Amino acid sequence: NSGEGSVYISSELFRQVTSIDGEVDSVGDFEIINSYRLLDEELGRVAVQNRVVKYLVPGDPLYSESGGGAVSWLDYRWEMLRVKTCIETPYGLQCAPIS
Repeated sequence: NSGEGSVYISSELFRQVTSIDGEVDSVGDFEIINSYRLLDEELGRVAVQNRVVKYLVPGDPLYSESGGGAVSWLDYRWEMLRVKTCIETPYGLQCAPIS
């Protein structure tokens, strides 16, 4: 299969603010890093490695100790399998199951 073993890597940064009854309880910066590797193009199988990284923000009492680096991370691995293919057409979304 063409493309087999191809890898795509993405990274997303965001700030999460948690509030309770309208009062800010916690603030944290996170980075989500994903690596997608094509296992089988014909079947639509993809292996994913996912890392969720936590950073402290200025104002946190331990921020200066962290030196701006990650303070924790979680790693996940899973496989995805395409179950249908959808294409936008002038007549609306047309979907077909993968056989």
